[in-house]
Amino acid sequence: MTRLKSFIKYLAVLAAAFFISHKIGTRQIVVDGDTLILGREKIRFSAVDAPEIKQTCTCGGEKTNCGIQAKKALADFIGSSTVSCVPSGRDVYGRLLAECFITAGSEKTSLNTLMVRAGMAVVISKSNEALLLEEAKAIRGKKGIWGCEDFQMPADFRKSDQNSRSIRVSD
Repeated sequence: MTRLKSFIKYLAVLAAAFFISHKIGTRQIVVDGDTLILGREKIRFSAVDAPEIKQTCTCGGEKTNCGIQAKKALADFIGSSTVSCVPSGRDVYGRLLAECFITAGSEKTSLNTLMVRAGMAVVISKSNEALLLEEAKAIRGKKGIWGCEDFQMPADFRKSDQNSRSIRVSD
């Protein structure tokens, strides 16, 4: 039974990969710095994590909305290009996990990598050496969030934001 479930999951991911990677001209919506909607599918970038929409950072002595900046960076990278994604599974919220690409001519460029390279996303997959190298360069170059003197990791922000919401609810 376990093999059957694994096989069914595998087929579902393959079907989703075919469906998502072959979308042309469907609606593309940037939700935040690491989430897109392509057609009817909500896609979360695999291996990376971008600041949350409500997340702020202190950069150059000024409080800035680094979550909005990450969303804008992703939208700018995409521009008028068509996005294609290669799924790797689903997260606990049912979103498709994927590496997504834009194509210029015959060259595909990973949006996941572009976001890390620009310092607009952090690497959460410690086994992805290429992304870790890009992140190290962004840190050394003080790009994006790495140029801020006060930045909270997105996962830590989500935890603290959930805690503050639960406190407000009980007040």
